[in-house]
Amino acid sequence: MKKSGLKPVGIPFLVPPVQRHGVRRAISNKMPKTTSMNHVLRTEKDYNDALLRIDQIFDAAPGTPEGDEVELLVVLIKDYENKYHPVLPPDPIEAIKLTLDERGMKAKDLVGLIGSKGYVSQILNRKKTTNCGNNADIESTIRNSC
Repeated sequence: MKKSGLKPVGIPFLVPPVQRHGVRRAISNKMPKTTSMNHVLRTEKDYNDALLRIDQIFDAAPGTPEGDEVELLVVLIKDYENKYHPVLPPDPIEAIKLTLDERGMKAKDLVGLIGSKGYVSQILNRKKTTNCGNNADIESTIRNSC
């Protein structure tokens, strides 16, 4: 068999060249270097790089290599954000006030819905505590009243 004039690339992670179909080539034990992210996000730089990468390939078709990369990046980014940038639950009273504001309502609009004027005032001024179930009931009442 005649040898070709090709020489193996001198990169340390390559295994010795092999002969296949008359063409001498090197086989890598690592994936080719690309701009893709394929590791756990451990630093803020990794996180920012992942955000940039997902922005580049966000519209990739499902089932393609880039589409698979988008799915992987979503999981990695979500995991990183849950660990290092958690979104804390809102303060219940602030959530009620925000809901009122979004609906163009005032505290007095709650008087007939959840109790007396004094009861509404005590809740919104944090003089009376509420439990999670009560907060959900109040928000549900506000949402359903409009």
